[in-house]
Amino acid sequence: LGCDSVYIALLDRESERLVFPLSVRNGLRLEWAPRPLGDSLTDRVIRTLEPRLLNLASRRSDSAMDFSDIGLDPSAWIAVPLVSGGVTLGCIALYHTLPQGRFDDGDMQSLTMLAGQLGVAVDHALLFEQTRSRAEALASLAQITASLSSTLDPETALELVTESLIRVGGGQKAAI
Repeated sequence: LGCDSVYIALLDRESERLVFPLSVRNGLRLEWAPRPLGDSLTDRVIRTLEPRLLNLASRRSDSAMDFSDIGLDPSAWIAVPLVSGGVTLGCIALYHTLPQGRFDDGDMQSLTMLAGQLGVAVDHALLFEQTRSRAEALASLAQITASLSSTLDPETALELVTESLIRVGGGQKAAI
């Protein structure tokens, strides 16, 4: 597609926040902080599930341009939602920082096809992470059960329970 910059925004449904696992401008990786879902162009693509293609000429006629995610006004911007199994995951956006940069309908078609495959890959990665997290929790519970089964002393059992609560729950202190 010949662009110089790209980012992926993923929607965290629980917190209604966008996270940016990938952001590259002019070949350099950038770190963008998560932020609440708002009304930027990225957010509108995610909410409406409608791809957007903007070049310099069309941008002048649209007064509702908000490129706060990227921190500059690009010469061209194109974004497509990431969807898998009917669930909106986020969007992928490409943009040009150089004045001569442009996108066309062919770029939109290519990015739409890529977004379809990327949406499935992201969905699989999220499912894998959930499965891994559940497996770790189950392993911890099995270890707790084995530890509790090995003692008859109530004080030791209570100590094991509180230590396990801290480890599994991610807290600093626990009390019974």
